[in-house]
Amino acid sequence: MENLNGIQKLELEFIIQNLIKMDIILNDKDYALFDYTPYLLRGSECEKPKKLHFQLGQVVYLQHTNAIGVVIGCIDEVGEELRTDMDGMVGFDDLRPVKMSDFSLEDVRFQAKLKDEVAQAIYEEAVKVYEKTGQSGVFDFALDVGVNEYKHCEPCDTSSPTADGTSCLVCGSELEEE
Repeated sequence: MENLNGIQKLELEFIIQNLIKMDIILNDKDYALFDYTPYLLRGSECEKPKKLHFQLGQVVYLQHTNAIGVVIGCIDEVGEELRTDMDGMVGFDDLRPVKMSDFSLEDVRFQAKLKDEVAQAIYEEAVKVYEKTGQSGVFDFALDVGVNEYKHCEPCDTSSPTADGTSCLVCGSELEEE
C-alpha cells in the first residue's frame, strides 16, 4: 500500500473492510434439499428484517463442527440462529464468514463444489480490487481473505496469490506448476 496515493488508500481500505467479512453469496437453492422459509421471527415466518447478520446463500464456517456451509434459510435475527446445508439450525455465535484458508483446516468438511465456487467469487472480487488499486491492492486483499497459496506468475513476474491453485488473482493467467 506504500505506492498508493491518499484516495487510493482510502478506496482500498473501504473495499477490504467490505470484503474482509468474506460475504461470499452463492445461490442458496443450489445447496438446499428443501424450500426453507427464508426468514423467521421467533420461529414464525416473517418479512426480511432490515438488518441481517447473515445473508441467504452466504458461505460460513461452522466452528463447533469444523465445517464450511451455505446459509439456506430460517434466518431468525431475534433467536440468533439460521439453517445451513451442513449442520441444520446453528446459532450465530457458532458462525463466521468463511476465509479461503478455512478450506485448508485439518478435517474440515464441505461440499466438493463449494471450494471452486468460493475461489471464483474471490477471483471476481480481486478483479474489482485490481481495477481500483492495482497489483499491491490484490496482494493485500488476498491476505485479508485468507488466501495462503502463492505460485509463480510469468506475466506478473512474481509469486502471486491464487484461490484455486491454477489462476493468478492479479492477472488471471494460468500459473506455472512448481
